[in-house]
Amino acid sequence: MRFFRRIRFWAAPEKNGGMSLLILKCDLGALSFNAQHIKELTQTPLIAVLKSEAYGAGAPECARALEGEALAFAVAEAREAEALRRAGIKSDIMILGCSGEEELSASCEGIIPAIDRAELIKELYRRNPFARLQLRLDLDGSGLGLDERGFIRALEELEERPTLELWGVFAHCPSIYSGGDCEALARRFDRLCELARPLNPALIRHIATSAALSKECLYFDALRLGTALMGLPSSEGQAMEPLRPVLSLSSRLVRVFQSKSELAFYDGYVDFGRISLAGVVAAGYGELPALLGRKNVRAAVRGRTVPLVGRASMSHMIVDLSAVPDAAQGDEVVFVGKSGESQMSAASFAASCGVSVCRVEGALMCTPSARRKYLHEEERGR
Repeated sequence: MRFFRRIRFWAAPEKNGGMSLLILKCDLGALSFNAQHIKELTQTPLIAVLKSEAYGAGAPECARALEGEALAFAVAEAREAEALRRAGIKSDIMILGCSGEEELSASCEGIIPAIDRAELIKELYRRNPFARLQLRLDLDGSGLGLDERGFIRALEELEERPTLELWGVFAHCPSIYSGGDCEALARRFDRLCELARPLNPALIRHIATSAALSKECLYFDALRLGTALMGLPSSEGQAMEPLRPVLSLSSRLVRVFQSKSELAFYDGYVDFGRISLAGVVAAGYGELPALLGRKNVRAAVRGRTVPLVGRASMSHMIVDLSAVPDAAQGDEVVFVGKSGESQMSAASFAASCGVSVCRVEGALMCTPSARRKYLHEEERGR
């Protein structure tokens, strides 16, 4: 009969009393650089998408860094728009999600709801007869927005309520991510937008997303970009240079140890016969949900890549440090970002966690316990 001993680990409390050592760094300088480069490259105004707390980076901080670069900001829900307004952001803020009572009620102070059902125009007019709005079009049968008949009906509703301002028309076009016919989508979008032009000759037409950054036929009056601003790919094989990564994710080794026997962990046993040195990382599926689907996650310690081999607890992982014999407690463990000469990309981290490249931001934004740290924060007075 074989006996296995279990091992427990814990992270020492930080000076601020917290337990999490997971840090999400946001390079605001890189964010500003990306916005400027995209604008210069495309010669098109920028709508910066800051949904889901700017992919985990913190929407208010990112908005302040981009306020001089963006025509407007875009969020998914009314509560996100209102949070930006409370944070002192004065630029126009679009709501991209389906309109409901909250979105219609928020249609003031530069907050622009999306209308994807013609009957909502009457309700918006009742709540705020001088509101600005935009119409969301469904161009590829995705169900996201107004079909052609509904779009024409919405225009008729607006003609009867001239105090409402049609600020813009937009579409999501998820088929772009799977190789849809961009030229055909652009022609259809342009044709329908021309029907809306009499209501506002200066309306803003935007269809392009980060996946369509290289599709000039989709530029129109503004580019609506989120992941590209973060330097993150949104489609397979998308080239990101010279855009710079904005986000990096790291933790710390809370213990380094050796063992000559098998140890029992949450997800099985680790045979230390092939591991000369191991470490406990203060990150686990309780703190970083992307690790739930982990396949072959690798991190970097002192510039050398190392594999994760098991879960010690909900918030601790075991890493094989055989390739880093000089590793010590307190060393930084980089999941995404630079460690010495090693560059751990967000795309490779997402793939190793079982997250598709078009959802690479999910591997970063699903970190509710991570502490945010902003580069250049001293210069920004925070």
